[in-house]
Order: sequence, then structure tokens, then C-alpha cells
Amino acid sequence: MRDYEAFKAEVIEKLKTRIAELVDQDRLIAELRCEVAELKGQLTQLRRLLGRYPARHDRIVTAGFAANPFFDPAPGKKRSKAANLLECLNSYRGEVPRFGTNVATDFDYN
Repeated sequence: MRDYEAFKAEVIEKLKTRIAELVDQDRLIAELRCEVAELKGQLTQLRRLLGRYPARHDRIVTAGFAANPFFDPAPGKKRSKAANLLECLNSYRGEVPRFGTNVATDFDYN
């Protein structure tokens, strides 16, 4: 009878431990679900923000060309740094916003 009582107590303790583990796992799962929902919201907001970059880039380049009209310099003369930068930004208009989505993207003005 003592062996049965000891076995019963041992089983009860194991069950209590397992139930506590399951409760902790449920709590962890609930926390992870909250974090996933929050990250989904942030991702949606980031996509919306990044969707605006190409239009903003176009406005900036257009304003730059308006302030620094494009012209062919006289022979032996160079274009201004602003004109060169605008030319680069205009030529690489697809690549420049990509830097906002992936900072590992190579983008060099040289």
C-alpha cells in the first residue's frame, strides 16, 4: 500500500509539473501571437511608407532639375556637382529606393 501511495504521489507531482509546463507554453504562445500581430502591423506600415518613396524621389529629382536646368557645358567645362548628382539619381531611379528596403544593396555615387 505504501508503494501505491508513493507511486500515486509521484504521478500527481509529475502531472502538476506537466500542467504547469503546458500553462507556461500557452502563455508563451499567447505572447508570441501578440508579437506576430504587432510585427504584421509594423510590416504593413513599412510597406505603405516604402510605397511612397518612388513618388517622393520623383518629386525631389523634378524639383532639382527645375532648380538646376540640364545643359550641355561648353567644351572643356564640366557640369556642376548638383547636375551630376541629379543625373545619377535620375538614371538610377529604380535602384535608389531599393536601398530603403535592403541596406545591403550596393549604392555608390562614384
